[in-house]
Amino acid sequence: KMVRNVEKLAMQRAGLTVLEAEDGQMAIDVLSRHLHEVDLVVLDLMMPGLDAATTLQQLRTLRPHIPVIVQSGYTEEDATRSLEKIDGKLDFLQKPFSVQSMLSKVTSVLRGK
Repeated sequence: KMVRNVEKLAMQRAGLTVLEAEDGQMAIDVLSRHLHEVDLVVLDLMMPGLDAATTLQQLRTLRPHIPVIVQSGYTEEDATRSLEKIDGKLDFLQKPFSVQSMLSKVTSVLRGK
């Protein structure tokens, strides 16, 4: 929750609108309610409830091409191994990260790199 709050505040200060979800099922619910308003999903590998793979699969069902940044304290290879079977087009953010590196990654992905 603390990391989520820091990320949310930083993105809001950067002028972005943030819709928050505390777990995978809430992320699916938020995306389904705001289907055409969401430009990017930031997905933590370790979440309560649904695992990241199930969440990602359901998000992709709702919006197949929405950009997704996966964040994790695991290495990129370890973190994305199970998710690449669902989607090989994921961006990655290694924890711990600075607010600036997170904003840089978000901005880069939103701009299409």
